[in-house]
Amino acid sequence: MGRWLLRPLLDATDALETWSSYECDRVIADSDGNDATLVVRARSVVEPDGTLAIGGVVADMTERRLAESALRELADRYRLLIDLIPDAIVVHQRGIIRYVNPAGNHLMRLDDPERLVGQPIVDFVHPDSVADMLARITALDEPGVTSSPAEMRLLRDDGTSFMCESTSVRTTWAGQPAFQVILRDLTERDALQKQFAAVVAALDEGVIVIDDRGEVSVVNRSARRLLGHAADGVRTGRELVERLSITDADGFPLDLTTHPVSHILRDGQPQKSVVLGVEVDGLGRRWFSANFPPLFSADDARPRAMVCSFSDVTSEREAEAALSYQATHDPLTRLPNRVSLLNHLRNQVEAGIGRLAVLFIDLDRFKLVNDSVGHMDADQVLRIVASRLLGACRGSEFVGRLAGDEFVVVLRDFEHPDDAHGFAERLANRVSEPIVLDSGREVLVTASIGVAVASPGGEDLDVEDLVQRSDAAMYQAKQAGRNRVERYHRALHEKALHRMMLRERLQEAINDDALGVAYQPVVDLATGTVLGFEALARWTLEAEGPVPPSVFVPIAEEDGLIVELGKQVLRRACTDFARWRAGRPDADDLTLAVNISTRQLGSELLIDAVVESLQLSGLAGRDLWLEVTESVLAAHEPTARRVLDGLRSLGVRLAVDDFGTGHSSLLSLQRYPVEMLKIDRSFVAGLGRDTGSEAIVAAVVGLASSLGLSAVAEGVETEAQRNRLCEMGCPLGQGYLFGRPGSLDGVAADS
Repeated sequence: MGRWLLRPLLDATDALETWSSYECDRVIADSDGNDATLVVRARSVVEPDGTLAIGGVVADMTERRLAESALRELADRYRLLIDLIPDAIVVHQRGIIRYVNPAGNHLMRLDDPERLVGQPIVDFVHPDSVADMLARITALDEPGVTSSPAEMRLLRDDGTSFMCESTSVRTTWAGQPAFQVILRDLTERDALQKQFAAVVAALDEGVIVIDDRGEVSVVNRSARRLLGHAADGVRTGRELVERLSITDADGFPLDLTTHPVSHILRDGQPQKSVVLGVEVDGLGRRWFSANFPPLFSADDARPRAMVCSFSDVTSEREAEAALSYQATHDPLTRLPNRVSLLNHLRNQVEAGIGRLAVLFIDLDRFKLVNDSVGHMDADQVLRIVASRLLGACRGSEFVGRLAGDEFVVVLRDFEHPDDAHGFAERLANRVSEPIVLDSGREVLVTASIGVAVASPGGEDLDVEDLVQRSDAAMYQAKQAGRNRVERYHRALHEKALHRMMLRERLQEAINDDALGVAYQPVVDLATGTVLGFEALARWTLEAEGPVPPSVFVPIAEEDGLIVELGKQVLRRACTDFARWRAGRPDADDLTLAVNISTRQLGSELLIDAVVESLQLSGLAGRDLWLEVTESVLAAHEPTARRVLDGLRSLGVRLAVDDFGTGHSSLLSLQRYPVEMLKIDRSFVAGLGRDTGSEAIVAAVVGLASSLGLSAVAEGVETEAQRNRLCEMGCPLGQGYLFGRPGSLDGVAADS
């Protein structure tokens, strides 16, 4: 025994002189200088011989006292923690409450901290929840086992009740078995749920909530309104899908095993803007845009539920489909347009289809048809042609309308290139059959068709190039006389490139105001006296020289350049003529004639252009003749009538060019302010050798005379023609016999 342990016994000896026993705790320093806690117990004993003896025990209690101190400190900390946590803690033992933390008193709205202690716990549990509480306590038959959270209703002293979430665990209290209950107030949650329910009920969007068991827990009013009676009483998400026949955006039945929506409850990833098709009673197929956010609790790793919020987008989807249709189809014939054609060709090439042939179909002289029968009947002609093309195809061919009177057919999987050519000829024959319109008119149209073939394994050909090649072949069919089929070959490609170059250069010339004007005299056939001049557009390329009007005028008409071209020629001709006439007093009675295109007459801007040209040149309206083609008279176009009447009010006079080649009527001549008929050069060329031409010329001259109009014969090249025209009574003429087109000074001197 250490010497330091004897010190308490010595102290006990002194004490035993007064008492018979001694017991105490002592804290002394041990041999190392550290505090040690000792328990000393001693007793005095008188031996038989009368000697006083002392017996005692000294026990080192240092470790035990330290453990007890630590345990007390831990209990104090636990008690402090229980007092501070926000969740209510209740400990009950044999059904009697032994402890309630401050949060529990606050939850029960008690001012007295000891109010619940000693009371039966069932007195504060709502009768509806007592049985469930007792069952859950009974199930906790092992210490340390915690029950799963459960909802229960508690009672306060004032009789009010509230919902809370309870979790119980078996523990000990004062060394005896007990139960510790953690309570979490759900009042705020219930209020939020009610608010949520009120908001969901008021939403215009449909809302359906499906829990992690697949059961439907919420279906708001808007959902029932949007989905009809099929949403009533639905119990599970699978039942909802099957009952409503839900499809994906492409119309395929929703596959609950593979569709991303089915993974939300598993993966917790939201799905947004999912388009679904639903079969709604009485409304047919409706389309909805739906969002699927998952719902998590604060401590959940996986979602507890999935919300489906959706709105009806049927009208938007139909509008998008309509816009898409409009972007890819022609509104008049409902045939696919150029965009669809190129997409179709690309798809065919990517799919590895064998031979492909593009048939480019252009109706011949359709402007004449349009001007003759009017726009409404002309539109019906186009619809009938479209129907005939569809009917002539087997159904697997692509039939489209590119623009105006241009159509296209795509053939595939034919054995020989000649097969495409033969099919094109059959199409041409079908198109040329007589067309009877609703108005009762009968119309004959023909078609020029270009064929371009792409063979498998051939050159790497871009689909746009294939279309351009068929266009070039069609243009060749036009040049060869129309109403025929031409197949593309390389020379046509070169022609097409040349035409494209001409179009670009013509645009540049118009932009630079670089077009020229030549003049041809109009003379008195009997005397040869010059009465005026016709202005003719001229264009010269530096590298190629003069480009014939028969080449560049059709390009200008087809590409929409003719309006600006005509405006420039009118302005230049008026300015040149006024300047030339200014120094010649004997030329005051001479007039100027300028050709006006049909497109110019379709816009009232022509009146502005004429007024501008007259003002710049100083010419009077009576000095100017405007020549229009005969087809304009047959069109009965209201805009053209207003434009011509407006020009006539300026004093400008109107001549009908190429008379005899169109379809005008006597009524047309009376309807418009016409003062001159110009006999087409093709009839003048037949004088003396073609009785038909002579009859037509005589008829036109007689018609003009009877209506009080002037008659001018175009293309007079020989004295024989001049003499014959004089015999027929034709007063005026123009042609190479009197001078070729040139400058005003030159043609005036030669005449």
